[in-house]
Amino acid sequence: MSRIRTLLVALALVAVGAAPAHATAVPRQITIAAATCTSDNANLAARLSSDLNEAVFRSPNSMGITVLDRRTNTVCHYNPDLLVGVASIIKATIVGTLLRRAQEEGRGLTATEQNQARLAITESNNDTTTAMYNSLGNARIQAFMNAVGMTDTQTGTCWGCYRTSSSDQVNLLQALSNDNPVLTPDRKAYLLGLMAQVVASQRWGTPAGAPPSATVHVKNGWFPSGGQVNSIGLFDGNGHDYMMAVVTGNSFSTEAGAARIELVARAAHRALNPTVPAWPTLRETSYGNRVQVLQRLLISRGASLNPDGDFGPLTATAVRNFQSANGLSADGIVGPLTWGKLAATVQSGATGEAVRALQLRLTAYGLAAGAAGTFDATTVASVKSFQTSRGLPADGVVGATTWQHLVS
Repeated sequence: MSRIRTLLVALALVAVGAAPAHATAVPRQITIAAATCTSDNANLAARLSSDLNEAVFRSPNSMGITVLDRRTNTVCHYNPDLLVGVASIIKATIVGTLLRRAQEEGRGLTATEQNQARLAITESNNDTTTAMYNSLGNARIQAFMNAVGMTDTQTGTCWGCYRTSSSDQVNLLQALSNDNPVLTPDRKAYLLGLMAQVVASQRWGTPAGAPPSATVHVKNGWFPSGGQVNSIGLFDGNGHDYMMAVVTGNSFSTEAGAARIELVARAAHRALNPTVPAWPTLRETSYGNRVQVLQRLLISRGASLNPDGDFGPLTATAVRNFQSANGLSADGIVGPLTWGKLAATVQSGATGEAVRALQLRLTAYGLAAGAAGTFDATTVASVKSFQTSRGLPADGVVGATTWQHLVS
């Protein structure tokens, strides 16, 4: 099969009879050069695409991302078929296979199996994983993967030798959270319950930036000497219903891999939970549309900068100068206080760099920006549309509250 063609691949259960009631069939692009999102909410899709591309900008190679939000039918992909070494995220699949075998045998897990599953998921214990793997065998694990639609994942001569993709890992998470015949509800809840009890030292990766109101189910894997650092997470409860998988194949350490994954996770959590906006924290090495907004706002206050979206030493100096001039701590870090001073009110008829900054954020949400640097009728209409989408007074005036929602 050509790796260049665009195929339609359903992120849903296969080979187990009828599709589950809540499975989401989504198109997956096999070869892509950038993050792409689709959604019932076009503005959300535009923002997520922009933010995910910014999150991977500094280290884009050998990275696969799949995000699925069932509330808004939002799906994002970045190299979704990229195969990397599984490391310990395979343990969720192995425990799922263990539960499937017990189900087929009409029994619950034995005390030994329960202990093996608990240690493998909550503490990522390798010895108990090996015991389960040896008991199950590749053929049974492959049958389970077929049942949940993990069609990309390749088996190996040991559990750590498997290779997987981000899209396959989201297929697994769907199977653990949908109504389907692969596992009974109590068995799915059992595995997800273990993933909600992972020890604190291993709750990095996809949980970064998750809202406190969500229940977090996570499994991470790390094999830095081989470049693999991976994380899968499902977030539900209190109206949340989304999941993500981020895999990396060239991370030079566990910490570096976790940092790459967490940039992606924070971007996804921010976009999918917009009701409580927060000013972003920007500093040297930050990159992207929000940095361009910052730079243009600084230019509107007299700074001499190239608004290239790259927070380098010149931008840091301009920030410190602005902070000193406005009675703020001159640390070069742009947080709520600095944003509050920078975010000047703009409205119909205004022109200049602050308007250009506004139009950058409107564009990131897929909204028409109007004539560059001019707050014209098109810009007014887009601002009102954005304000309405956020439950703000749709007056077309961009003050501190609208700015905060725009850049959060």
